[in-house]
Amino acid sequence: MIAKPENMQDNPFEHCWDRLTAAVDNRNDPWRTPALATSDASGPAVRTVVLRGAEQGCQRLDFHTDCRAQKVLQINNHEDVAWMFYDAFTKEQLRCRGPVRIHSGDASALQAWEQLNSVSRLTYAQGPKPGEPWDTNGQGTDRLRDSASQERTAFANFMLVRCTVRCMDWLQLGETANVRILMRPGPQGWLSQRVAP
Repeated sequence: MIAKPENMQDNPFEHCWDRLTAAVDNRNDPWRTPALATSDASGPAVRTVVLRGAEQGCQRLDFHTDCRAQKVLQINNHEDVAWMFYDAFTKEQLRCRGPVRIHSGDASALQAWEQLNSVSRLTYAQGPKPGEPWDTNGQGTDRLRDSASQERTAFANFMLVRCTVRCMDWLQLGETANVRILMRPGPQGWLSQRVAP
C-alpha cells in the first residue's frame, strides 16, 4: 500500500519522481498504469499503458508498444504525448507532457526486450494487428508457442517509447484545501510554482 504523502508540496518534484520510479517495479502501484494521450488529424486518443521506466536524472518515462498500433502513427505525426497518473488512496494526480522517441531494433529496445518475460514477449507476435477484427473461429486465440521464429517476429514488432518530460502538473486533493504545483525546467534546474487548483 502507498503511504499518504505529508507536506509533499515542500519538494513535489522529488516526490513525484520517487513515486514514478517506485511504480515501475510495483504491479500494485496505481501509477504503474497511467493514461497516455496522443493526437492526430482526427483528434485525441487516450489509452492505458504500463509504465516501464522512469529516470529522474534525464526526466524520462518509458512504455512499450507494438509497431503496428495506431498510436505509433499518431506519435510519428505529432511527437508530443501527455500522461495522467492518479492514485485514489493518496488523492494525487500527476500530469506530464513531452516529446517521445521511438526505439525499434536498437540497443535500447533490446535491453528493454530482455527484461520482459516470455509470455509478454510473445504477445507482440500475434497475427492480427492491434485494432483489427479478431478471428471469431478461434484462430489466433491460443497462446503462441515459444519458438525462435516467433521470438524474432515478436521483437520486430516491439517498440520502446521514451518520453522526455518537459512539464509536470501535480495536484493533491485535501480535506480542507487542494494543492496544485506546476513544475518546469529552468536555467539551473526545475522550477516549481503553486497555482490555483
